[in-house]
Amino acid sequence: MPPFAHRLSDLLNRFGWELAQIRVEELEWWADEIWELRSVWSPVGACAFVTLLVDPMWEGQRRKGQGVWAAGHSLVDPRSRSEAESGGTLPARASADQMNAFVNAISASRVQVPVDGAV
Repeated sequence: MPPFAHRLSDLLNRFGWELAQIRVEELEWWADEIWELRSVWSPVGACAFVTLLVDPMWEGQRRKGQGVWAAGHSLVDPRSRSEAESGGTLPARASADQMNAFVNAISASRVQVPVDGAV
């Protein structure tokens, strides 16, 4: 896991989120990984999504992890880049304050996210 993703994963864990699933196969060009998060804090089982976003200006072949410019979060499993960014984005070179604000935004939406697959 690249340092940016590792830092983000650790912070999400400290804010009561676990990585329930990491999808890396059969993704659109704009997604390097899609993380399905599950809340271990109340409401337990609430879910959210974080997508590691590929730079739209990237050209040519790309290895896994290469060209990631940001993370986006959404309350639904993203089917488009705009959905993946609907809850906000976090630059890959984010400061600690930016990273905290991003994770706080995900956590603040915890009461709005579906619980155990409910829509």
